[in-house]
Amino acid sequence: MLLDAHHHLWYDLDEGGKTRHYFPARQRWHICMRWAYTGLPPYNKDPKSLYERQLLRMSDYEGKYTIAGMDHWKINAATLFPVDYDYNFGQAAEISWEEKHQHASQLGAKYKGRILPYVQIDPRRTNSLELVKRAFEEYKNFFALKLVPGAGFYPWDPMCYPLYEYCLNNDIPVAICVEGLNTSYRKGRFCDPIHVGDMHTEFPDLKVIMLHTGFMFTHWFEQCICAAVDVNTWAEMDTWFTGAGFGQGAGMKSLRPNMYTNEEGLIRMLAFAKSTCGAHKIMWGTDSSHGPSYAAPKDGVDHQGWTAPAKWIQSLPERGAKYGYDFTKEDADLIVGGTAAHVLKIKEDPSRKVPEKYGWKYRYPSPNWSGR
Repeated sequence: MLLDAHHHLWYDLDEGGKTRHYFPARQRWHICMRWAYTGLPPYNKDPKSLYERQLLRMSDYEGKYTIAGMDHWKINAATLFPVDYDYNFGQAAEISWEEKHQHASQLGAKYKGRILPYVQIDPRRTNSLELVKRAFEEYKNFFALKLVPGAGFYPWDPMCYPLYEYCLNNDIPVAICVEGLNTSYRKGRFCDPIHVGDMHTEFPDLKVIMLHTGFMFTHWFEQCICAAVDVNTWAEMDTWFTGAGFGQGAGMKSLRPNMYTNEEGLIRMLAFAKSTCGAHKIMWGTDSSHGPSYAAPKDGVDHQGWTAPAKWIQSLPERGAKYGYDFTKEDADLIVGGTAAHVLKIKEDPSRKVPEKYGWKYRYPSPNWSGR
């Protein structure tokens, strides 16, 4: 089974010649600035030339590019992550939170079993708990809750606790972004995966997915993998495989572990993950999206094809052996789909079900409390 555990779907809406944008204006401009000025000089790109057409290359309101890509690459299912960055950039997007999630729900119903939407919310939103309840109970077709602490909050902040309690009570996984972006896109100190562990001590029965596994920092990767030793924690890997495009358009080559320029380093990381928490705790994602410029056969974040990382993972038994590491076909099958299918209850593995619970939440105040 192939299941992309980290996939987006974005769009702008053209309504009678007027465009309503999915991203806040500052986010759109940030993307344009990064496109123009990342990499080696001379800086001869004009960010203004991209601004108005920035999302057209990957706009997929109907989901047709996403589904066509899945059909082409024989992908069974892909998650769908809406984006709520309004508080991150201090501006409201022109497409509201409710519209984004109603639309994601509709696509989940239209392509049932293939598109698996998540709810994303900034917990600082007014009535964030009620909005989350509405998404899961009224809109429906959602499989997990996603939080992005880098927008400006710690995952252990008590304002998040009502969301965790709701998910815990309804057996909903919480996916937490722990991507190491110390840039103007996010506030890096909030992304450190060590803070997820602080939260999990309060909610040990909560199912937690560590998104990105700490990319770009190898020590954050190790933190995520060690956290995944816990029975209710999993690690999702995406840009580690491609090296975030490994600087193709920037005149640079990444020396970080990746499948193109440092295969041995990446295999060593995966061997560390397998020996520490097990392949049944690792899932593959792309952190990609699809649209007119990201369509089969040359789609994916690096235009090498949507399943390029998955195919590389499936060849791990042979590739690993070259460097003295042991991987099985079962390991590869878990990473490319089996792990995510189990966690999201698409295809659960009875052998991995945990019949008992820790049975508590909120350790404070508790020093004099008697019982479990």
